[in-house]
Amino acid sequence: MWIITAVLTIFALRPLPSTILLVALVGLLRGETQWVIPRPYALLRLASLLSAVFIGCYISYSIAGSTTVTSREPTLLYSGVFSLLGLVPLIPPAILRRGGFEFPLIWASWWWLVTTISPVGRLGIWSPLSNDNPYEWTRPFFGEYGIDWMIGGWVEVCSSFSISLLMGVGPRVDGDKDTEEGPSSSSLRPRIPDKWSQSQLLALVLLTLAIPSVFINPLPDALHGGDRRDVGVACVLPPPSNDSYAFDNFWRETRTVIGHAHIVLWPEGAVGFNSVEDRERKLDIIRLDANMTGSYIGVSFTEPEVQDDGSRTGKWRNGIAIVSSEGVIFEYYKRKFIPSVDSIPQVGGHLPPPTVTINLGSVSKPMHRWNLTLSASIGPDFAHPIAGMETRPTLILGPARTWQVNAGRVMMEMARHRAEELGTTVLWCDDGEAGLSGLVGNGQSGVQVGYGSLVKRISVRLPRNETRTLYGYAGCWIGFLAAWLPVFILNFSLPRFLALVERTMRRIRDWVRMRLRRRVRHPRANLIDDNENIA
Repeated sequence: MWIITAVLTIFALRPLPSTILLVALVGLLRGETQWVIPRPYALLRLASLLSAVFIGCYISYSIAGSTTVTSREPTLLYSGVFSLLGLVPLIPPAILRRGGFEFPLIWASWWWLVTTISPVGRLGIWSPLSNDNPYEWTRPFFGEYGIDWMIGGWVEVCSSFSISLLMGVGPRVDGDKDTEEGPSSSSLRPRIPDKWSQSQLLALVLLTLAIPSVFINPLPDALHGGDRRDVGVACVLPPPSNDSYAFDNFWRETRTVIGHAHIVLWPEGAVGFNSVEDRERKLDIIRLDANMTGSYIGVSFTEPEVQDDGSRTGKWRNGIAIVSSEGVIFEYYKRKFIPSVDSIPQVGGHLPPPTVTINLGSVSKPMHRWNLTLSASIGPDFAHPIAGMETRPTLILGPARTWQVNAGRVMMEMARHRAEELGTTVLWCDDGEAGLSGLVGNGQSGVQVGYGSLVKRISVRLPRNETRTLYGYAGCWIGFLAAWLPVFILNFSLPRFLALVERTMRRIRDWVRMRLRRRVRHPRANLIDDNENIA
């Protein structure tokens, strides 16, 4: 079993984990923890199980060229941390003998907590990243919490079914035995559904939630139509040069695509500003080009952190500025950094991504102008939930610079998840080693690998839908409440209701018996017999 666990971990925890393999791994681990916990030397057995997961996790990270780290020592550390994090939510349910709807609640809540406090967000989380998930349509409602809940749900269903086959556990409550005279009184009482019957109900819920994926159209909207406008977007990726931060390279490449795109994006850290004056001078050059074409250019940059007295702190800030004919209309600073990857000391921003409304169309024909809403986030920020937006953005700019091709695949998939949760599209622009670039979200597909400027067109419906998705409005709390609802009903409300019904039926039965006994003890007088005696 140790070897099977290690091998399954290697395949299940690939850079883009699949739903089926992940459910198989977690289901196997759940069954093993349930078998190990009640037996002697439980700690040693759990340590052996952890070692199998650790070896598999380390081999998987090493083969893929770790998506979170770039050297052997940090890979060992990350493998140990994520192996332990994957086993932690399995131990309390095994100790407390909890199952049914409670396990997916524990599983999803645990990974939500880890995502909240982890510096790398959802990187390394035991959650599917491949496109074989039939519950993708739930992201605008429940976000990642709903996906994790459904993974935990299938784990509980499969493990309960396997235990019932191996050990003969059925929905009948222990102690309810029929006698020759008929069913026992306890079997006639209303019973709370046990773990297997709850798992059957859970399987029905999961199958029902998978049905809408059959009817959902994954394709983007048509570019042309009476209520649509097509918008050109571009990712500027000039050929590599000796100076990867050369402003002139990106500026010249921008001038070749600016006539074909309304919105242009530079990848993360494309240009470095050495001072406030250097920043103003370079952005003014970009402003002149934007003024000639009416385009909006997203300039990703790094700049030194400056104190109030003008002195430098020795740290750098990583940000993006959207430049139009009016100058800088949008600014955002990267908030999250990945340990062991960012080589220079950086300081993160504190504000969530803002939004800005831009005007497109013919200036000479006001009737043919329309507007859309832009926002932006940078690289690792997409591994964390995006919240705090006051409206639904039409397009989110996603500059990135990944350090390895599998890291680029994972980060681009993270960007797609954020887009699906908010009901929008992300323009992903990555000039890392074999970086991926393209549009994700709202059915968009098509990826470019490596350098070479990318020009795409997206469709915008008029009037724009500015209403935020349920997840964009309330975050994961809707999913949290939805996960708690069946637990509350089956373990708190239903038991009390059944107990109340049982008490009521017992009182009615006792009252009927009491009345019958009184009739037997005190029968009514027979008037015919009384008349004969009198005669």
